[in-house]
Amino acid sequence: RRITNLSRTGLLMEDRMNTQQPGAIMELELPRPDAVPVRLKAEVVRVTSGGHVALRALGGKRFHGLGGSVEL
Repeated sequence: RRITNLSRTGLLMEDRMNTQQPGAIMELELPRPDAVPVRLKAEVVRVTSGGHVALRALGGKRFHGLGGSVEL
């Protein structure tokens, strides 16, 4: 999996296995440069035939502050 786009409340990632379905809940642990990883739950909002999965953060969590060249 690789994150291809990131916003404050959602992200788009490549998932070549493409096993996700809209409405599914995923638990993510995302690294941050020089900080404790962010753990959150996200809902699958959209899955494309090209292998992209759109996720929305749940529980008021945000993806804001993540980034950098960190392999996930």
